[in-house]
Amino acid sequence: LSRYGKSTYLSKFNCEAEENIVNAKLLTTFSKRKGNDNLELVKSTPDKNVDHIIEDELIKKDMDSYRAMKKEALINPKFEYEYKINPFYEINGVGLLYFASYPIISDYCESLFFNDMDNIKQWESQYFTCERDMMYYSNCNIDDKIIYNLNSYKFIKDKVEVSSSLYRKKDNKLMAKLFTIKKSNT
Repeated sequence: LSRYGKSTYLSKFNCEAEENIVNAKLLTTFSKRKGNDNLELVKSTPDKNVDHIIEDELIKKDMDSYRAMKKEALINPKFEYEYKINPFYEINGVGLLYFASYPIISDYCESLFFNDMDNIKQWESQYFTCERDMMYYSNCNIDDKIIYNLNSYKFIKDKVEVSSSLYRKKDNKLMAKLFTIKKSNT
């Protein structure tokens, strides 16, 4: 664990189970609600002193990359889908969309597109995620709808690279960008 300033943290961890390995790098910025709903989140800091956590200037490079991706304009998505949130398992106890729901929403919407291809039998069982980069930018309210955009995809041998985005429908605010590599299990 390291930090940049008082509100941005970088966590790295590795998990191994037999021959399976998961490497993760999480860049986290503390935030809180501004106002009474989830439409605007603002940067915040932890309640406790964080000076005991090593400050790492290299995190700034990751932050710059994150900001550049946020500004990148998306032109002509390949596929778009309006997703309705399921409040029974996608909204947490404080009324926010679980961050863990973002990749599930993306995977579900992506499957709608790929399952229409002639050479795909069933996307959900034919391809599995082997790498994913996610950038979270905003959240939404329980009654919001999410617009999924499939920005690009490219098949390379037994893998496919997918770039997608999630937007809040009511104001077209970017919620997340996802870069995923999936591998065929056949």
